[in-house]
Amino acid sequence: MTSQLTYELIRQALRWAGIYLAAVGLPDQYAATFQDPAFVQAIGGGLIAIAESGWLAAKWRQFRAWRAAR
Repeated sequence: MTSQLTYELIRQALRWAGIYLAAVGLPDQYAATFQDPAFVQAIGGGLIAIAESGWLAAKWRQFRAWRAAR
């Protein structure tokens, strides 16, 4: 149960960080490092994709376990 909670917290952190990067971008003090806003949005989209693919993988494992128990 603890690992499930940990994974969910990590997933939520990645998801919201990705949404923030895709929607708002970087704060001004970090924006000088990455000049291209499209690059920052792509990184945000990547974080969202990682978070959601982890969720899909967990659901797939749950489905397989459920199917095997039937």
